[in-house]
Amino acid sequence: MPYKSASGLLSKGERAFWYPFYRAAKGKYRVFCKVRLADIVIPEKVWGRQRLFKRIGHFHVDFVLCEPRTTAPLLVVELDDRSHLRLGRKGRDQFKDKVLAAAGLPVYRVKCQSAYDVAEIAENIERLMTTTPK
Repeated sequence: MPYKSASGLLSKGERAFWYPFYRAAKGKYRVFCKVRLADIVIPEKVWGRQRLFKRIGHFHVDFVLCEPRTTAPLLVVELDDRSHLRLGRKGRDQFKDKVLAAAGLPVYRVKCQSAYDVAEIAENIERLMTTTPK
């Protein structure tokens, strides 16, 4: 078979954010990466459910903070590099944001950079977790 193991699950930019994000979660939450959108939101309607599922089935999010015991998703994190400025990518980002908002999941959009402040990330996590209606 023409396959080999990937050198890592995360890109260089994602790795730069992952550890500060993990530290900011302070063991209070579970951190998951590269999660399919369809694994954290599900269509409410029974009628047309398959069509609704197909609309989200090929998208993924960069990181998800979950409740530690149940793994219920609580916060989605998207890292935005320069590619997110492209028109097509903006449309996909807006679609994901709308789906997540409809599901009551806050989105924390972070501009990619070479280093991150753990305290700032922790503050943003808590702010988003306490201001978003469930």
